[in-house]
Amino acid sequence: MALGYVKENATAPNPTESLELVKTAMKYSIGLILTGIVCGLLGLAGMALGGWLFWTTPSRTWWDELGALIIVLGFIFFGGGVSTLIQGLTASTAVAHVAVVPAEARLGETLTLHITLTPRRTLRAGPATLTLNGKEFIKLWSGHITWSHTAQIVHQTLTLAETVDLVANQPQTYTAQLTLPLEAMPTFYRKEVLDCKLAFDWEIAFRLRLPGSPDLKEAVSLHVLPQAAKRPIVVSPSAPSLLTTDSLHLNVSRTTSALGDAVTGEITWFDLADAARPRALRIELGYRTVAGKWFWEKRRWEHVVDQATLSPLPSQRQRFTLRVTPESPLSYDGRLYQITWFLRAVADRPWAPDLRVELPLRILPPFNEAPSMLQQPDAHGARQSPLNPSHA
Repeated sequence: MALGYVKENATAPNPTESLELVKTAMKYSIGLILTGIVCGLLGLAGMALGGWLFWTTPSRTWWDELGALIIVLGFIFFGGGVSTLIQGLTASTAVAHVAVVPAEARLGETLTLHITLTPRRTLRAGPATLTLNGKEFIKLWSGHITWSHTAQIVHQTLTLAETVDLVANQPQTYTAQLTLPLEAMPTFYRKEVLDCKLAFDWEIAFRLRLPGSPDLKEAVSLHVLPQAAKRPIVVSPSAPSLLTTDSLHLNVSRTTSALGDAVTGEITWFDLADAARPRALRIELGYRTVAGKWFWEKRRWEHVVDQATLSPLPSQRQRFTLRVTPESPLSYDGRLYQITWFLRAVADRPWAPDLRVELPLRILPPFNEAPSMLQQPDAHGARQSPLNPSHA
């Protein structure tokens, strides 16, 4: 990831507009401070009342339960009041605005960020930092128990300035250029039925250390797409893949494809004397999601995105074509969850165990390359695959 920045001195704003901005900001900050104080006092009063009811009333009565409930509500009000008070104190000192261009970016693309600081009073602050965060998130439900985990996958910090001299009502602007890392996961969200939520979120966070006040923080969420489609991506190895059992052979031309691409291959069933004749041959293309940090919370789901049914013709190769839907997730091996793709052949046999063979696949972002660019012929006319570049 590449980062660079240039400090820009903004021109003085219109005095009338500046005065209106100051008035609006001061009203907003004063409102937050007063709201925080009131909520904090209500929370303290609630915890005091709840504690008195809990300790002075006989146990196992509804008064006892009411006291416990009031304590919990009081604690929530107190926490919210403290948080609001901190926001109000920060807003009364300075306000930050972060703009990102483009708002929707691809992995490997360079972003331009404009950070505008508007101080409410003259002061010296710092340091000012800019952080790019990419996080895995997982939330699991099991009865009345909920597990949630977050893993920091991308964390890059740039120091814009060690010291910032702010003049009251004089905006100050910084410009930073940022290149998203190519070997990362794009923005991702999936909810498995009633059981799990998976996500990969991106954000850019600005932070300024303020003397005598809570730090000024501003975060902007990013929607990150896979790498640009025009980038060359190898989607085919030089040799086909073959997986067999004694009587079932599955052969595919490639084990690496892209979203929206077709997966083609051949299936062959051999009529052995001691094998029951299958009723049908089923080809399934799909992916598995494995989630969970610890063994007791591990979850596993399987999704079939396309399938085909063929007649069981002995010793005859039958071709099939399945398609990876554009809405499907990419292959991913993360810290909290993994997404693995497979191609499976099943011989459905009556009154006998089904025959199964399965090949692992790798699914990459969409591509838009001519076939001649995917495989280059060598001096002898054989098809050679170029080196596989880094990708998510």
